[in-house]
Formats: sequence, C-alpha cells, structure tokens
Amino acid sequence: MTQSPEMVAILARVRQRFDAMLAGRLATLDAALARAQDPAARHAALIEARTVLHQIAGSAGSLGLPRLGAEARACEQAIDGWISHGTPDWPRLREGIMGFAALARDAA
Repeated sequence: MTQSPEMVAILARVRQRFDAMLAGRLATLDAALARAQDPAARHAALIEARTVLHQIAGSAGSLGLPRLGAEARACEQAIDGWISHGTPDWPRLREGIMGFAALARDAA
C-alpha cells in the first residue's frame, strides 16, 4: 500500500517530534541513572527511569522503531524485576539501560 504525500508529510512531522521528545527523555534517563549511583536514591531514580522507558516503548513501535520499543520495554521490565525482588544486580541493570540509551541515540 502506498501512502499519499500528505500522509508521508504527517508521518515525517510525527517522527521529528518523536526524535525531539526522545532527546529530552534520554537526558532525563541519563540524570536518573546518575542519581541511581547513590544507593539511597536508587529506588526513586529507577522509578523515574522506568517511566521514561515506558513512554518510549509506547511510542517507538508505532513509529516504525520496533527494536527500540522492544529494548525500552525490556529495560522497563528489568526495573520492574529489580523493584519487585529488591535484590538487584545494579551494575548489570545499569549496563542494560545504558545500552538502550546508546541504541536510542543511534535511532534518533
């Protein structure tokens, strides 16, 4: 199915807004990860990171970025596991989220 020029233009604008939003959300994610280095602040910082990842996961797939959406969802679920079990492998969790952030920067 071919798309009309109008639809192509609309999708391009939506993608531009997503890319701009992604840059801001990645900055928020970076700040949350920095705060999470402090064990006393880790829980609250990871809740914030989870929110950001959830937002990205919800948008990415519908904009033709299924891998980005899946990776965001995987990180979100890893944080959920950390919160639920309270026995984190913090370095591994941090590494996974940082890997997602690198992928997202490449996608933008």
